[in-house]
Amino acid sequence: MVIVGILSDTHGILDDAVKSAIKDAGHILHAGDVVDAVSQKRLSLTSLLSSLREIAPTTAVRGNTDDKYAAGHGLPATAVLELAGVRFHMHHGDSMSDEDAIEQLRPASGWRKSDVIISGHSHQAKLYRHGGTGVVFLNPGSCGPKRFNLPREFAVLECDGAGQISIRRFELTAGQKEALARPWPIEEPAGDGPIEDPAGDDPRRKKKRTLPSA
Repeated sequence: MVIVGILSDTHGILDDAVKSAIKDAGHILHAGDVVDAVSQKRLSLTSLLSSLREIAPTTAVRGNTDDKYAAGHGLPATAVLELAGVRFHMHHGDSMSDEDAIEQLRPASGWRKSDVIISGHSHQAKLYRHGGTGVVFLNPGSCGPKRFNLPREFAVLECDGAGQISIRRFELTAGQKEALARPWPIEEPAGDGPIEDPAGDDPRRKKKRTLPSA
């Protein structure tokens, strides 16, 4: 069994409660926006990733704030790795929707049900199985500064070595030294066809302006 810590949108903040919750991880995945504006209260990209790598090997992809505040960071736009029979595909989420990811990240050998696509950006946690491919989509939310009136969250995933996974959802709450954990079941599709993206109401996505008719 392999334990995988899954984080996103830390924006230069790494709580002790997060490090404690992922201390037994065999690998850590970070879905981007590692850093934010330079501040005495914020860690640099190098410092934050180094802190994670002191716990376990860490794979991270770039986010839009990394591009803005850590020029030359060297993080890839996407990453793929396999751990204990589970293949993880990572991207930040600012440049493609879930349905775009199904097309753009498709492996040459095709999708398999033990694949997990991880993204961040929205700060809104989600976990569901895509009805058309069986792929699991996972956004752990943001464990950085509280924004958009959304909880501060991250996830821990366990792989059993046979492609089966179980996931716990962690929430950071003010005044608590430890993150609150609960099981996180995968939302299964209602039918055989594709299902709607649960993050369609992404609070960071601006609505298109409709011009009045003449």
